Amino acid sequence: MKVSLRIAAIVCLLVVAGVHLHLYQVSYHFIPTIGPLFVAAGVIAVLAAIGLMVRPSKLLNLAGALFCLGTFVSYILALVLPAGIFGFHEPYLISGSNVAYEGIVVIVAEVVGAVVMLVGAKQSDQLL
Repeated sequence: MKVSLRIAAIVCLLVVAGVHLHLYQVSYHFIPTIGPLFVAAGVIAVLAAIGLMVRPSKLLNLAGALFCLGTFVSYILALVLPAGIFGFHEPYLISGSNVAYEGIVVIVAEVVGAVVMLVGAKQSDQLL
């Protein structure tokens, strides 16, 4: 995996972690299922970033890409499903306003991160 792709993947994962942990701290900590899932997402993203720093591999890139796609799909479901996800509906859509700044940042980081890590997995010679 090229160093530039590796750095891009790490940055995207850290942005995803930062947004999830920030939102947990400022407002999502009181939401029963979503709050702990935001902490889990933040921790997983940090661990994946550390893994890519220490020992990048095809498997870690694929896992990171799937993680980014999973969090992206979860966000989209919270936006578009009438009942939201786990009973949580993204409040910015309910109120009729635009998607929050954090939402836009995390969507970009998740999509770019997934693409970068899929390319990194394709380029990687090391499975584990």
